[in-house]
Amino acid sequence: MNYTKNIVCFANSRKIGGYCVAGKESIPGMPWVRPISHRPTHELSENELTCHNECIPQPLDRIEISFCKPFPLYHQPENHLIDPGVQWVHQGRIRWGEIEKWLDTPQTLWSLGESSTTKLNDRLSMPFGKSLYLVGVDEITLLTGPKSPYPDAKWAVRGQFIWNKNNYMLDVTDPFIEYHYHKMPNGYYIINNPVLCISLSDLWNGFYYKLISAILFEERVDE
Repeated sequence: MNYTKNIVCFANSRKIGGYCVAGKESIPGMPWVRPISHRPTHELSENELTCHNECIPQPLDRIEISFCKPFPLYHQPENHLIDPGVQWVHQGRIRWGEIEKWLDTPQTLWSLGESSTTKLNDRLSMPFGKSLYLVGVDEITLLTGPKSPYPDAKWAVRGQFIWNKNNYMLDVTDPFIEYHYHKMPNGYYIINNPVLCISLSDLWNGFYYKLISAILFEERVDE
């Protein structure tokens, strides 16, 4: 039987073939919700996530979504299967000053000590617990440019930050950040006092990767 959930969107990130939306139920303290499609890799199309007022959900938007059933996966227990026949409803926004009510406070962002070649503490071989966190940090340093020294390396954004005295460098899949910084010279850029939505990817070459799905800051969300 179908059911609806009202969520605050904290990420609408890039995923191969479409989008990945994540949010928390609209009352602070309630759980994460990741709407997914019927497709094998669960990405959402632009048509599926376009709201009744023709807007695409942005971070801090309140959205009502109709679901067919919970669809928890081993590495992503927050998943719910959308009803593609029911349009999403935009219900306003929360303000930047309210975001603190929804923050998470984990000791670590999953396990430590597993790193790929050009990143730090960015993956794990065995997932556990949950696949989404929303954390506030003092600053994040963005590194923009080729992902590796090889000639065919793709352009990308990586984010380096400290959470609870541990260093992380993760790939960024936030399309707003990618679009903005792709127009600028490759290099290092600092954003002060951001809130980061960190998510866990599907299995890839034996690992689940930690991704920065959204980088939120006051000038972005309250403009």
